Amino acid sequence: MKFSKDVTPEQIAGVLDWILEDMQKDREYARAAYEANKKDDFHMYMDTMFGLAGDMIRGRLSTLCDDE
Repeated sequence: MKFSKDVTPEQIAGVLDWILEDMQKDREYARAAYEANKKDDFHMYMDTMFGLAGDMIRGRLSTLCDDE
């Protein structure tokens, strides 16, 4: 992946935050659907998957961040 010359680290961080927020919304939707129907394994797995993916992304990103 090659970014345009004028892309800033702040823009990249903003896009990643946006992605993580979208994933959290999808996770919350999946969790609510599963809570409404405990036999709905698909939404249970989606809740788990979105949580795992978000944790993995945040974990990898943390290696790029300065300690605050």
